[in-house]
Amino acid sequence: MLLSPEEYKHRENNAFINNLKSQHGHFYLMTEGGTSPSSVKHLSNVFSQMETSEFDHSIVPVGMGGTIAGLASGMGSKVLVIGISSVKADKSLNHRVRTALIDADLHDHYNWEISYDYHFGGFGKAKPELTEFAIGFEQQTGIELNQTYTMKSAFAMIDLMRKGKISNVLWMNTYNPN
Repeated sequence: MLLSPEEYKHRENNAFINNLKSQHGHFYLMTEGGTSPSSVKHLSNVFSQMETSEFDHSIVPVGMGGTIAGLASGMGSKVLVIGISSVKADKSLNHRVRTALIDADLHDHYNWEISYDYHFGGFGKAKPELTEFAIGFEQQTGIELNQTYTMKSAFAMIDLMRKGKISNVLWMNTYNPN
């Protein structure tokens, strides 16, 4: 079953979930993106095997926090992982990342942060500056971006590099158009 946008806002509320169970019986609640403990742990394992000495920073788009949790845990304390929020001000993201690490039984290296500076109007929204950037980026690199997450994180990466705030960066493209 799919939830309406209004219902979706309550997706983590136990009373709401229990009400769904009373209406529909037993069901499996599918987590979003990479937020399940097994997904976070898998990401951590993948990135712990990566040679990180060539990176000082990593940029990753953030929706629910699972990908940044796995990436930050796997990268260890030598790489600062900057999550680019796709929403204006979801201050629960820090808590979500910490919870994802705890639920996956992973160590928090405190090597991550969430930036809300590149939301471009909010979730799924884009301003002309971002759209123009994405067109040029895709033409130069051949990497397709999506409006919700990866356009914003790619823009943030280039902007932070131009400003001299990051260097030697690993950018996580979480979009797969196929």
